[in-house]
Amino acid sequence: MRAKVNRALGKIGRFEKALMGGFFMVMTLMVFVQITIRWCGLRSFSWLEEFAQYVYICVVMVGAANGVTDDSLMKVRLFESILPKAACRIIGVISGLLCSGIAFYMASISYQTVKKMFQLHAKTSVLGWPVWFFYAVMAVAFVGMGVRFLLRIIFPPMEEKDKPNTPAKAQ
Repeated sequence: MRAKVNRALGKIGRFEKALMGGFFMVMTLMVFVQITIRWCGLRSFSWLEEFAQYVYICVVMVGAANGVTDDSLMKVRLFESILPKAACRIIGVISGLLCSGIAFYMASISYQTVKKMFQLHAKTSVLGWPVWFFYAVMAVAFVGMGVRFLLRIIFPPMEEKDKPNTPAKAQ
């Protein structure tokens, strides 16, 4: 079961990385166009700036969710080198539950904001797109983070020496 969960999270992580790569390419193109237009002495496109802002929000949220999948978010490794493995596991469970709770709380706030923006028919200032969509991206990302924190508690990532068909690293 642990291997299946880790494989599924790996596939989700690869998809998210591809999605982030696409977002970054779009953002790079938009910034290049804006710089070129300003260099030519023309007025920049305000809609392009607004679109870049919302693409950036999507990149940040997908990146944060991917950081949970890859177990690459910042954490204090000092405890892992000092404390026994059982104590580290307890601290990991407590921090995972805390992070999951915060993520689900943020998801509920984002969902409430999505509902309110949808009811108000709020639009972006220049593009006229519905604002609720971008808050929905945040809500989905926070739910994804919360679920992954819980999965990392139940199925912690395997260490290199524990993975099948991989030689243990020399110590």
